[in-house]
Amino acid sequence: MRVEVVRRGGIAGVPVRGELETAALPAGVRTAAEKALAALPFGAPAPTPAHPDGFSYEITLAGEARGPAVLDEHDVSPPVRAAIEQALVKGRPG
Repeated sequence: MRVEVVRRGGIAGVPVRGELETAALPAGVRTAAEKALAALPFGAPAPTPAHPDGFSYEITLAGEARGPAVLDEHDVSPPVRAAIEQALVKGRPG
């Protein structure tokens, strides 16, 4: 599963983009992450940030036609967080 992540917010407010192929995750983590990622609210309106300097994550799956899922940092489950962290390891500004 190909995942694209854009992290926005924080004190600096600089977006960071990263990508991940879930096959790169360890097997147990991969299965949980893929299941959690597939269940995200794709195409739903972005939530209001919990606080001004908080992070939000825009997650897009290759082939997902409904648009991205946007999550507040407090709404990210551990399996999705594992995928986000791996995607942003080699993230780039923008």
